[in-house]
Amino acid sequence: DATASGHLAGERSAARLPAGLLGAQPQVLLLDFDGVIVDSVRLKVDAYLTIYADESPEKLAAVLDYQRRHAGETRRVKFRHFEAALFGRPVTHQSIEALSREYTRLVHDAVLQCALITGAAEFLDATRGAATLHVVSGTPQEELTDIVLRRGLAPYFASLHGAPATKPAAFREIALAAGVP
Repeated sequence: DATASGHLAGERSAARLPAGLLGAQPQVLLLDFDGVIVDSVRLKVDAYLTIYADESPEKLAAVLDYQRRHAGETRRVKFRHFEAALFGRPVTHQSIEALSREYTRLVHDAVLQCALITGAAEFLDATRGAATLHVVSGTPQEELTDIVLRRGLAPYFASLHGAPATKPAAFREIALAAGVP
């Protein structure tokens, strides 16, 4: 895509890379799961809308807006925000766990069945062995592991990092293990 300055977006981004990285083959790649490997973003957004179906259209629009702006957050963090800030309800561990269980019930099997993102299979095949691949996701660890295993994707990844670990913590852990400062 051309930008307002007339440069291609990729050219502008590449110009900011240190000279030693231009044209370098990456050794480690960190990938999100939803929307990067599997085409599951819409079904996950729809699950929030199903859970909050009895709320007003204005509140549902706020749920959608928050989801768009905080797509990488874990569901428990989102539910805490929705319940306290949006709906003004008391937040307890039990209430958040109940919402999370309902969300899992709505999405887990659907994620097992949804399509891969177009080109994801080819990308995984092309990068296997050329770079170490890791998944870093807001999906709970146990659920992420189950889905990756059952979809037959585990051989592509050196590690899977899901909630409760945060993405920045997972990035640091992978970088440290790879010897990247």
